Amino acid sequence: MKSLLALPLLAIAVPLCAEEIPAYTADEIVVTATRFKEQSNQTPANITTITRQDIQNSPATNLPDILKTRAGLEMRSLYGSQAIDTNMDLRGFGETGNSHVLVLLNGRRLNPINFDGINWSAIPLDSIERVEVIRGSGTVLYGDNAMSGAINIITEKTGEPVNSAAITVGSFNTLGAEVSASGGSNEVRYDLFANALNSDAYRQNNQSDQKNLIGRISQGINAGELFAEVALSQMSSGQPGSVNASQLEQNPRISVNPNDSQKRESTLLRGGIRKDLSPSWQLALEAQAESSIGQSFNAGWGNNSYRDTDIATLSLTPRLRWNYGLLGLSGKLIAGADFYNSRLDSDLAANPDGASTNLVRVDQDSRAFYLHNTTELSRALHLTFGARSQKVEQSASDRASTTTLDNNHDKTIGELGLSYQATPHMRLFGKTASTFRFAKTDDLTTYGGLGAPVRPEHGRSNEVGGELKDDRLRLQATFYDLKLTDEIAWNNLTWQNENLAKTLHRGLELDARWRLMPQLDLNASFSNTIARFRDGTNTGNTIPLVAKQKASLGLVWKPNASWVHSVVANYVGDRYFGGDESNSLQKLSGYTTLDWQTRWQAKNWSITAKLQNLTDKKYAPLGYDYGYGASYYPANPLSAYLTIRRDFQ
Repeated sequence: MKSLLALPLLAIAVPLCAEEIPAYTADEIVVTATRFKEQSNQTPANITTITRQDIQNSPATNLPDILKTRAGLEMRSLYGSQAIDTNMDLRGFGETGNSHVLVLLNGRRLNPINFDGINWSAIPLDSIERVEVIRGSGTVLYGDNAMSGAINIITEKTGEPVNSAAITVGSFNTLGAEVSASGGSNEVRYDLFANALNSDAYRQNNQSDQKNLIGRISQGINAGELFAEVALSQMSSGQPGSVNASQLEQNPRISVNPNDSQKRESTLLRGGIRKDLSPSWQLALEAQAESSIGQSFNAGWGNNSYRDTDIATLSLTPRLRWNYGLLGLSGKLIAGADFYNSRLDSDLAANPDGASTNLVRVDQDSRAFYLHNTTELSRALHLTFGARSQKVEQSASDRASTTTLDNNHDKTIGELGLSYQATPHMRLFGKTASTFRFAKTDDLTTYGGLGAPVRPEHGRSNEVGGELKDDRLRLQATFYDLKLTDEIAWNNLTWQNENLAKTLHRGLELDARWRLMPQLDLNASFSNTIARFRDGTNTGNTIPLVAKQKASLGLVWKPNASWVHSVVANYVGDRYFGGDESNSLQKLSGYTTLDWQTRWQAKNWSITAKLQNLTDKKYAPLGYDYGYGASYYPANPLSAYLTIRRDFQ
């Protein structure tokens, strides 16, 4: 433990002793921290910002592969590198990681109300301006899913007259195209992004087809703007299933489920207003309607199953910010509400053309009110506190058994934090917060119908940390401790989701960026994660699928204005297989991968070449073992991609 505590001190000392510290660089403006634009040094958390340039210089072909290089974030792909069925985990939740970190696109929630994963392919990389990763409980501001943190993806919406087109070719007959268009006047601005990608992918029955469109138009008004957004997405893919140990070694391309497939279509309409009501008051309000239709066919285990799922959600999220001055202290108070109404219909049959065998319906209504305050005790010291009260009502019905299930709960929580700018180069912070998560709709169902009621998860999150920052170095370190009660997970013995015994999530996260010389940048991250059961029959055991240690190291070399070379190494330690709560079976092996990119740019043209898994490492990022033998989801071998882009002014 002493060696772990020494790591951040050593990492801080070495670069600072190397040379005189250059001038201090001001903190960036972030959105995620308070749902309004704020300076990051006022927030009691370490916020990692992934810029547009970071994305351009990354060998990754999708956003999950970029996120996995950040401390504490582990991404587990079922089927290759097309960002389909990629599971996300922040701070060690294993199989339920997707349910404990909130993902936002321009402030709107991307996490579905059921177990469907984030549709990462619906976010063209070229459309992203930046990504904000804020670790630590964000439940007061955002509610469900934000137990371990929030990730806000912010797309380009400057309205600058810039248009582009790109084409990508690569391994496994991959072919993609992407176009963007932005422009307008001082008052009316528009941004449009569209992409399409088709690939046979590495494994048999692993083909995928994706089409996405994101559009935004805004009208400037006095001290604000009105805006409207539309997002359309279509995705279809085969699902080859897992392989056993022998197949992983001898023929990982094989599909054990050659007929399994999935499709998903989603439509989003969103509008809102952001306006300064006075020098002290700001209003923000969004309303949206979203529809998602999905079909999946599974022919495994000799028992065909077809599921047709329709989800519709309406939401309204108003909030006010008051910039106040009271008793000689200045501050910002945010008051807001989140209203969500959702309906899920899941129609079951033996095959796509077969008669319906059951219809499960879940209606969900969520109402929340929150307050969040930041007070400037001095120019260097900021105090934050907040509270949230949320009520979720879920009503489920099962046509086959004519049963119904009501699962209604409410929670009230709070948080308290301090952020202290100790010197122009050093910031320290501490935060304590209560947190919760309500059940997802699929937590209430089994493969054939309704399950049993489940209680909301709840717990206490504590963290301390700090950062050093100047114009060449940024080093962030965070220690966290999260104790949960009633964590919700799948019980393989009862074949339904249940509340677990108490759990512990504790660890250290380090992120570093260092400009070694004008042409060479280093990016590094390290995580040490302890995730254990702290009650029940598995007391002291590690939560499955959680790697104790994870690290990333990247170098970006810019020899001149035209060329940029990048290389990234990622390490993930060994883990217990999903389902092995007793820790009695073999472990899923750890792995290290190496990715490389070269980008050439001249005037309005750029050519980018990527090599992923440069050493052709054979590994599986995900696997399960419920006592019937280990199953693996193989990763892609060495693969290559080439992108040609043209910008038009």
